[in-house]
Parts: sequence; C-alpha cells; structure tokens
Amino acid sequence: MYPLCFTHHSLAQSRDPSLNTTNFELFELKARTKKAPAELHLLNEFDDTLCVDSPENSVETISATAYSSIEKNRLLGFMAEVYFEANRYRDVISLARESNEDGLLHEPRFAYFYSSSLLALEDYDAAIEACVSAADIVNQNFRCVFFTIQAMAYRSKKMFFKAGKLAVESLKNNANYPAAYWILKFLPNHLNPAQCAKLYLALKDVSPKSNSNEAELLQTVLIELAFGGELLGEGESRTRQLVQGSADKIAAKINGVSRSELIDEPDFIILGMPKCGTTSLFSFLMSRPDVVRPITKEMGYFSKYYSRGSEWYRSSFPHICTADGVRLKTGEASPGYIYSSSALDRIVADTSRTKFIIMTRDPVQRAVSSYYHVKKMHGQNLDIESFMAREIALGSSSAFLQKCNFSHYIKEAVSRFGEARVMVIDSESLFSDSSQLRSVLDFLGLNTNNIGKLPHSNKGHYQKPSDKMLGDLQAYFASE
Repeated sequence: MYPLCFTHHSLAQSRDPSLNTTNFELFELKARTKKAPAELHLLNEFDDTLCVDSPENSVETISATAYSSIEKNRLLGFMAEVYFEANRYRDVISLARESNEDGLLHEPRFAYFYSSSLLALEDYDAAIEACVSAADIVNQNFRCVFFTIQAMAYRSKKMFFKAGKLAVESLKNNANYPAAYWILKFLPNHLNPAQCAKLYLALKDVSPKSNSNEAELLQTVLIELAFGGELLGEGESRTRQLVQGSADKIAAKINGVSRSELIDEPDFIILGMPKCGTTSLFSFLMSRPDVVRPITKEMGYFSKYYSRGSEWYRSSFPHICTADGVRLKTGEASPGYIYSSSALDRIVADTSRTKFIIMTRDPVQRAVSSYYHVKKMHGQNLDIESFMAREIALGSSSAFLQKCNFSHYIKEAVSRFGEARVMVIDSESLFSDSSQLRSVLDFLGLNTNNIGKLPHSNKGHYQKPSDKMLGDLQAYFASE
C-alpha cells in the first residue's frame, strides 16, 4: 500500500539560495536542485556515497559530525527521503532504529517518511502508532499529514468509518490538504447510510479557500456522502449548485450563455479500458475550447449510481452555449462500464446519439500496470512474479487476466451500439501519432485546430518485471 501523495515539501524549511546557509543546507540544496553551490567542497564527508550507504553507516557518519542536533535531525530527514524515493522502505525503518539507539531525534519530515514506509510495507498498526507519536513533534499545521496516513492505514485494514473520521479530522486541521478528500471520495461505497450521514454532517463545517481545487473537491465529496447517507435532497441540490456555478464562470469567460435546461445525454463516453490511458485522453479532451468538463471524470452512473435517476446524471453536465448559440460538447470517462453487461444495457436504453471510445493496450503491459495499481490502492501481499504465476495457472478462470484480454468486451460493445458510434484505438498510437488524436477529434465532431499532445496522466513508475514473467504472460495471451 503506497501513500496517495507525498507532501514532504510542505514539511521542509523554505530556503533562499542567496542567503547565508550552513554546510548541511548547501548539501540538501544540491540534492534538491541538482545545482551544486561553489562552497559545496567544504562538505567532504557528505558526498554522494552517503545516499547509497547502509543506514547503519549513515547514522554513524551523522553522529560523528560536529553539527548541531537540529542539523543532524534534518540530515536524517533528508536521508529518509532518499531511501524512500528509491523504494528502500526497510532502510528507512533501519534508519529509525539505528538513530534511536544513537539518541538522535526525528524531525517531522523523517516522521513522515518513516510512517509512510511502514504503510508501504503494509505494517498498518505500526504506521498508525508512528503517526500518533508524530503528533508530539510536528507543528499544528502539519498534523493533517499524519491524520491522513492513519486514515490510509485504517482504510487498508478495512476499518472504513474510522478512516473517514480521521480524514475529516485532517481536513479540519487543514482544509486545503487534497489527499484527505480523495480518501473520503471513495469511502461511501464501503459505509452504511448512517455512517455516511455522520461524515457528511462533520464535513459541512470545513472551509477550504474559495475558488480552489479543494473547494470543488469538498463539494464532490459532500455530494457522494449525501447520497450515501440517503440525504437525496442535499445531494441533488449540491450537484446542481456545483455544476451551475462552474458553468456560469465558463460562460462568462467565453461571452457565452449558461443554460438551466438539462442536456438530453452526454456527447461521448470513454467506456474503457482501465489502465489504458483513459485519464490522459479525458484530460486532453477537457483541455479543448469546445468541450466542457462534467462534475467528475468517472460518473459511474450506469454501473453504480443508476438509482439516483437520469435527472441527476444529466444535471452533472454543464449546459453552455457560445455567443453563436453552439453548445459546448461534454462527456465522461468511466472505464469500468466496459466490464458490466447491465451498465451497457442501461446505456443502450438511455442514449441514442452518444459516441463511445474504447482505448486498448498491449495486454502484457496492461496486466503489469494493473497489478501495481491494485497494489497501490488496495494492497497486495504477493510480489508481481508470484501473483502473475498464480493467475496464469488459473487459466481462463483468472478474472484478473481475462480483463486484460480485450477482444470479447470490444465485440460486445460494438454489437450493442453499432460500429458508427464506437471508436477503438490503441493508446500507444495516441501518445506517438498526432494524426490519431485528430481522428478522435473528428469522430467526436470537435475542432481539429492546434491539436497538441496527449498528456501522460497517472503514469506508473515501477521496476521492469523479469523477462521470464513477461514471456509467460505473452504466451498466455497468445493462447487465449
């Protein structure tokens, strides 16, 4: 389980290179900016080998210096960051143990990487204990970070209501800390109505900066909690307010008109496939001047929220017209729709002109990417080699690998909607060939001027698996 986002920069002291700095600050400045100040040669004992040395030797080196205890503690924090960013989580733990034995104290940044390493190693109880201890050493304004890590740990332990309460506590400490919102956004599916209602009421008093991304995130989370808590009137009212407020701002910028009438249906839906660049394509389309963003990227209406009714779904898309009376197009991306026959049935019943995009990817690369996504979001005890070996042995019974084999799902979607309304495209070609992006814009009836490039959204970074494992996956998909 990995932390959703890293906030160590907010725990580091601001520094101005033009001001007089200690040797340690020069060293840290070099590591962060990759620009070595001329005075750095004074720091002979802290060369690059310190960053790759063992935790035991690093602590011994730090302890032997003549630096003040504050500077030593800050250097420990820097070392923890170096190990953490290199996925050396156990070395962070060792650094904590060795430094404790040497009587060195831990600054907030160290506490952050220590608790995050425990979280990454799925030692959730220890991560929670570390966060509780950190409350004694951090500034009041930084406690939100440790409340959030605790929330992640409790979520991984499937103690969802406890996770929700800690996320709310984090936001009461700092309403502009985004990670806590993302924890709350996906919790309602795991909570009962009474729990959702309690979190909704507790969160209503949170006040992020107006017109900030966090202000919009707050409204989105409150909407989900309201519906989860069966506060239907609150959920519908907040949805309309959020969408209408956004529509009014956009209309004012283009000298257009924001209309209160609901659209009949979205212009497009990105149906799938997950981990195939759907977020990148959605972000690209939302950056176009003739497209307007819905209340959220993944509406999930046809698969999870159909009971909310078509009026709620249609009200989630802004209705904006240009000064010439041309309506801006809008759509959503819920890649899970492709796997749900009932969702596809509902889409057939409720749409007549919506166009659909299905993004594909080499199934081997998709399987690897999906493994790390599951590990990040839900935890996974098996390493990738063992996990894939188990799934391959299951053969056609492996739901995980079957979802990476796209042909069946594509055929079902095309048979339901017809070839004229469905576009299937390989994600790699979108990243490498602008003509493919042009074909997407043409398919959706959008302006093809100034096409630009597809952004790499949610790009994963992980070690390349063994050639043997990749070959076994290749053979599996070839036989299907």
